Amino acid sequence: MDNKSQKLIERIKGKKNKGVNNKYVLRLTEEYFDNDYFKDLFKKDIKLILKNKKFNETVKKIRKELYKVYGVFQVKRQNKKNILLDKLKNTKNLNEVKEISKEILKLHSSTRERLNEYEKIYSSIFKITGKPKSIIDLGCGLNPVFSILMDFKGNYFGYDISSNDADFLNDYFKSVKGYGINGKAFATDIKKINKYPKSDVYFLLKTIDLFGRNKKKIFNDIINKANAKFIVVSFSKKTISMKDMKNFRRKWFDDILNKLKLEYELLDFENEYFYVIKF
Repeated sequence: MDNKSQKLIERIKGKKNKGVNNKYVLRLTEEYFDNDYFKDLFKKDIKLILKNKKFNETVKKIRKELYKVYGVFQVKRQNKKNILLDKLKNTKNLNEVKEISKEILKLHSSTRERLNEYEKIYSSIFKITGKPKSIIDLGCGLNPVFSILMDFKGNYFGYDISSNDADFLNDYFKSVKGYGINGKAFATDIKKINKYPKSDVYFLLKTIDLFGRNKKKIFNDIINKANAKFIVVSFSKKTISMKDMKNFRRKWFDDILNKLKLEYELLDFENEYFYVIKF
């Protein structure tokens, strides 16, 4: 990537979305800047581009989309992740590892909400699926850190648009490898994956709503590409501002599953409800 492109991506991301994968941002720029006006603009000097009113108005729109899929889940004191990771590397005590992992999970709003009920959530899921030996986690955030708390042993692969989270998870997996977890994280846009690996269970937790207008098509694509015994999909019962939704069921999702004649069980918890879909 040349210096000009790098500066444009940095401007588009802003301070709150630095951790987003560059390829994902490039894909958004292709969508938002796909017209002759911007093609001519991008031939000009970088200083003129960054001062352009229409460019900056479009940047604001892109940042809103990035915030919905990334920024909204980040909490303050992200630097604490590395401090906790260092503590993790310096202990061989499983109980300490689990306590540090809980602290890490508090640093991402999605996993923090799940933390109070994680034992009931995962025991209920695995009661249906059986204890998996392999998990694919799509749009994972920091969710793979739960693996040590659920005493998971096997292959755990996570996919997320955040390069920072993927790098962190790979360091985390190295630290817990001695406990039977073979993990790997990938910074990628899951909508662009052509082939998914085989796995006992796929997780798609609080991710589908982030796909916006194309969520039905994207979920159908994932269903067609998935190579799993079960897919576990969850939806939040809260709004972005953390208010309770009056009607939290997604009828459109029920309709898709019924149309595809897929069997599923519904699990309802305080902040989130889950579909455990059998293939």
